[in-house]
Amino acid sequence: MTKVFTPETAVALEKGLMGWAMHQGPAMWHEIAKGVDFNNPRATIDLLMTAEWITHQKECDRATALLFLARAVEAGFDKGLANPAMHPEAAVAFTHSLARAISAHQFPTAQFGLTKDEQTLAQTCFGADGPLQLGTEALNTGTAAHNPPFAFYQTRPYRNKKAHLRVA
Repeated sequence: MTKVFTPETAVALEKGLMGWAMHQGPAMWHEIAKGVDFNNPRATIDLLMTAEWITHQKECDRATALLFLARAVEAGFDKGLANPAMHPEAAVAFTHSLARAISAHQFPTAQFGLTKDEQTLAQTCFGADGPLQLGTEALNTGTAAHNPPFAFYQTRPYRNKKAHLRVA
């Protein structure tokens, strides 16, 4: 079984991704961080602004912030490698600002956990040999599962997490 996200299951974003995300909560924000693909050719400044808005909310979980930062480093944002639609200078500023915030322990809530792959990504990006060392305290996350109302894949949310599954 392969996950296939179809236009039929895509959530309408009349006010853009950020306008939609503002009406969600920590579980959905964490789902966005889990599924975001900053390297996707369809990624625009709206995706970056959404990530920035989420990480400025006092309810933003530390695991969510770590995932957004890891995805940004994975995409090369720390080196200014964002596609033009993402505004590379904004991507660099987002990455460095978020790294400073995590290092300064501005995300005290660590409820959600990370998968093994996400933990490996965070360790690669932020461990002793990573491009941004954040310290071991910053890498501590919770163990709670999150239960988002929608799925998020690459650049957008999708309705009914099971509706997008079909045999490929």
